Amino acid sequence: MRRLLPQITLLLALVAITGTASAGSQDSPGLSPPLSTSVPTISGNPIRGQILTASTGAWAGPNSQYSFQWNRCDAAGNTCVALAGAVNSTFLTTDTDVSRTLRVSVTATNKNGSTSATSNATSAVTAPAPAPSTSTSTSTSTPTSTSTSTSTSTSTSTSTTTPTITTVTTTTPTTTTSSTTTTTTTTTTSSPSSSAYLVDSFDSLPGIWNPTPSPFNSNLLFKVPNGTGGNAAALVVTPSSSGPNASSEMTALWLGNGDARIHTGLGESTWYRLRLRFPAGKYFPTTGQWNWLTEWHDDGHTTSYNSSAFSIAMGVYTDYPVVYGAVGLNPVLTLRVMGGNTMSPATTTLSAGPLAYDQWYEFLVHIVWSPSQGSVEWYRDGLLVASAPSFPTLYQNPDGTVDHPAFGLYNYRLHDPVHTSEVDFDLAAAGPTRASVGG
Repeated sequence: MRRLLPQITLLLALVAITGTASAGSQDSPGLSPPLSTSVPTISGNPIRGQILTASTGAWAGPNSQYSFQWNRCDAAGNTCVALAGAVNSTFLTTDTDVSRTLRVSVTATNKNGSTSATSNATSAVTAPAPAPSTSTSTSTSTPTSTSTSTSTSTSTSTSTTTPTITTVTTTTPTTTTSSTTTTTTTTTTSSPSSSAYLVDSFDSLPGIWNPTPSPFNSNLLFKVPNGTGGNAAALVVTPSSSGPNASSEMTALWLGNGDARIHTGLGESTWYRLRLRFPAGKYFPTTGQWNWLTEWHDDGHTTSYNSSAFSIAMGVYTDYPVVYGAVGLNPVLTLRVMGGNTMSPATTTLSAGPLAYDQWYEFLVHIVWSPSQGSVEWYRDGLLVASAPSFPTLYQNPDGTVDHPAFGLYNYRLHDPVHTSEVDFDLAAAGPTRASVGG
């Protein structure tokens, strides 16, 4: 028995050592999956059409990679549903989010595993406040003792932008017994200045543009009255119009040779102004997301690397599903912004609200061109409606070159075997400042 005691003592010592080593391996931070020490947060204003930005939160453990998933919840922050495709750190709120809250889930992954953490809910998303009205209308009638009546009607509509120009029309018919004077005053945004890079009012066609297709059929590009005594350019697509592929139709205006890549170079800050209209009974958006009006089209060298490195483009989004020949419902004015690494593009979508037919829209798009720290501001009728600060606006190609987009106007849609569709452009301008384009 005495001879067994040393052996038992040695065995117990080995067990103790093994247990200590095992416990130490469980506590080693180098062998642990990520551990959340602070949940993700959401910054930005929860207002329809605004961009929200998620942080990763704070994590312990070896170096992690992060992925995002945005969730739409009820007004109390419960009953959340993961949103398909909402997997970036930023999220653009839409009409569907109004009166709902949002959360973001962040998954941290390292060599030892993955862990997820979810943010607190935002406050309920609200609709933006209506733009203040600056229109006034007065009417006075003053009889005199000589039975001569004078009626003066003044209508003033003032844009919120400056500088302004004023057009006054006066008509004075006179008889032996009465005199009537009518004065109409209209205040609009100013005309572009001489420092603008490009100005076209479309009183002549095709003017400075190269139309597509060419030779151009007269029923695809023609003049229409713009309501102020001038002409606008009507871009029309028909079921038999040609397009870049069999599933689309396009009518487009490109700037002439040497001018198309209009100040879209690295580091440039350029303002673009467009005036356009969607005529009721003539404009029929297709279903989904392929109704483009303006594109800053990537150069061929960039698209040769990745055909899915799409352009920055302004257009109209409608409800899914895609049904060829159906008219899209709930059309929304949209600006798609893309850039960054050509092989893995960054993208975000801005909204300027629901489309209204028969209204002349004044759009300003201010773009700072950069593959890393660019930015976009989008104005509708003088008011800033959406922006993408610190967002890439150019592509960086694998060979080190940078994309150089071209500027064009479009009526570009998915194939519609039923409808002929028209978009009217009344002004296009580009320049180095807002004032230079008359915005």
